[in-house]
Amino acid sequence: MIQDSSIWVVSCIGNLIFALTLRANIIMVLFTLSVSSNAQPRHIQIDGRKVWVHTIGTSERQPGQPLLVFESGLGTPLDHWDPIVEGAAALGPVLLYDRPGIGKSEPDD
Repeated sequence: MIQDSSIWVVSCIGNLIFALTLRANIIMVLFTLSVSSNAQPRHIQIDGRKVWVHTIGTSERQPGQPLLVFESGLGTPLDHWDPIVEGAAALGPVLLYDRPGIGKSEPDD
């Protein structure tokens, strides 16, 4: 039982590190893009892979203003957030993305 739990913990930590690295890469790429406040969902290249992103209000982002990042899990695409994304966008700029191999993002190698 402990061995199974250890594998699960290592898997979760590995997934978290990957997610944080990917999130940091997406945010860095986002700030290098010229985006409009009504940006449409689109593919961007990160580490040679196409990642599906959707931004709302990023061109109006003020210095120091948080960026709300939505990451879907359990194999669900970014559309999973549709019921709440407009309300969240009223609070500040929003970035949604599909993790590799989910939705419209290319899979990992």
